[in-house]
Amino acid sequence: MDASLVGAYGELVTGVYLRKHGCKIVDVNYRSRFGEIDVIAKNSRHMIFCEVKTRSSHGAISAADAVDAGKRKRIVLTVQKFLARYGIRLQPRLDVAEVYLDGDEVAEFNYIKNAYTLD
Repeated sequence: MDASLVGAYGELVTGVYLRKHGCKIVDVNYRSRFGEIDVIAKNSRHMIFCEVKTRSSHGAISAADAVDAGKRKRIVLTVQKFLARYGIRLQPRLDVAEVYLDGDEVAEFNYIKNAYTLD
């Protein structure tokens, strides 16, 4: 698969997963001056902010581990900006989706709810 499409494919796979689990997709690739959130969804209880990490193979570290402290800080600032801008009252939840590909096929998909907090 073309390298420029890998991330978009992972976001698509994650969106399908969230919809199958009763969520509505609110936005994708939401940007603020602080950073970007790959997928924003909601269900009856949560506003879900999901960082998607797509890899063509398992590397030295897991895809979720690639969401380091600096990345988490930028995401949290972006989440806070989104919540303030739209006056969201749902409980925020910060998730990570790991998508591992084998060619053009999903070899493994891991969805981690509450991967980290707003703190």
